[in-house]
Amino acid sequence: MSNSKRAQVVASRELTDEKHPKRRIVVSLGMPRQVSPLGWECDVYIDGLGVKPIVDYGSGVDSMQALLQAVEALRLSLKRSPHRLAWLGNSTFYPNGGLPQQVGGDLGEEFDERIEQLIEREEQPFFEALLRYLRDRRLEYLRSRRLAEQKKSTNSDEMPSSKGRRRSD
Repeated sequence: MSNSKRAQVVASRELTDEKHPKRRIVVSLGMPRQVSPLGWECDVYIDGLGVKPIVDYGSGVDSMQALLQAVEALRLSLKRSPHRLAWLGNSTFYPNGGLPQQVGGDLGEEFDERIEQLIEREEQPFFEALLRYLRDRRLEYLRSRRLAEQKKSTNSDEMPSSKGRRRSD
C-alpha cells in the first residue's frame, strides 16, 4: 500500500473459521482513492486470520478497476489461507469466504457469452432444487396450519362440560 493512512472502510464481512468457530475474522475494503492521474488504489484489510492483520490493495486505471482488483486480492488471500471460512451463519465453509472468482472482462464478447451460458447452465439445477425445497417447506407449513386449525375447531365443537349444571331428574 503506497499510503500508510488507512482509507475509510466501504464494505466488510465477518467470517468464522470451521475449526475455531469462536474466531472472528473481519475482511474489509477501503474507499478507492486516486494516487496518480491514471492510477487508483483500493485497500484490503483482513483481521483475525493470522497473528497480525493482512493489509493489501488492488490497483487500476479507475476506481472501479481498483475496487474489483481489491475484491480479487481479498479472495486470493482467503483462498491461500489454510482456513475454511463461513459467513452469515452459513453452515457451508469455503476456502475463499464466499467471495466469487471474477472473470476478466477483456477476453472478448464471444468469451463473455460462453461464460455466461456456462454459469446459467450450472445454476439452473441449483435454482430448480431450491424452488422445490421451498415449495415442499411451504406445503409442510400449510399442512401443519390446517391440522392445527382442525384441532382447534374440533376442541371448540366439543360438548360443554356438565360441571356447574343442575340435574333435571
